[in-house]
Amino acid sequence: MSYPSLIRCRFPVAAAAVVVGLSAGILVVPVIDVATGTARPARAGGSPDRVSHTSPFDAQPIKTATATCPIDTVRYAGGAAVNHGRADGGGVALTGIVPDVAGRSVTVTAAARPGYTGQWSLTAYAICESSLEPWRITAVGTGTTTASCPEPTRLFGLGFQVTGVPSESHVTEIAMDQNLTQVRVSAGGPGAETAEVTAIALCRPSAGQMRRVQAFNDEPGWPRTAEGQDTEADLAVYATGATVTGPEDATLDAVVPGPDDGVTWVRGTLLESGKPLVGAAGRTTVTADDDQDEAVVARAALIGTFH
Repeated sequence: MSYPSLIRCRFPVAAAAVVVGLSAGILVVPVIDVATGTARPARAGGSPDRVSHTSPFDAQPIKTATATCPIDTVRYAGGAAVNHGRADGGGVALTGIVPDVAGRSVTVTAAARPGYTGQWSLTAYAICESSLEPWRITAVGTGTTTASCPEPTRLFGLGFQVTGVPSESHVTEIAMDQNLTQVRVSAGGPGAETAEVTAIALCRPSAGQMRRVQAFNDEPGWPRTAEGQDTEADLAVYATGATVTGPEDATLDAVVPGPDDGVTWVRGTLLESGKPLVGAAGRTTVTADDDQDEAVVARAALIGTFH
């Protein structure tokens, strides 16, 4: 499947340790994709496993999918993607990426806007490690809220929930801070200020190498996908977040950590229409409402082996 407005970039990781600042314009880590519902080592040298599970492809307006880690591993992070098939995308929003309390799985949810009749499915991803179970920190608020890792722990995974009908309130931000200590979740839409928002942080003692990297896409047209791929063999993607800005109905419908031969990607779409603006000559055009304030940003935590 291809996605419009896609930026691909590579991130040459330096050998430095400890948490470092942003690296402009890139993101991600090499990991092997996992067949639906199964797990296998993504890479030699202590890299985590990836597992996934996909819901049926149909017109049901609300969907749930759960990816469960293999025995003797625990869930460290997760992600989700709405699959629109041949459609251009749009009309469906992620409503939750929730790491379970027991430490074994990640359950994701998504919902279509009222009146949407297209067929779609939902895929859940979990990143699994045979190491100690991260602490699960939860914060609940209205509009926006932040979950923080207690010192001296750092952020290894994250999650969120936004309640309400997507056309009234939907997720626009699942953001990690530069030092990988907290996750902030924000809602958008006309009912954003009163929407119940939950932020989840998965925290554990710091690894030897930790850094936050990002990819950015502000090209015109929707959906917008930001992605990147790292080439460093000793680091892997764990926590993955995203931010989308633009019209009031702009939302996130994919936050995917490290499958697709190492590509981590996120996608922003519009609830009312996922199609790009096309002029008479067939070109993508920019209207007065299209400016640099419309973008999608992907962020990922690159973390070294920590066994």
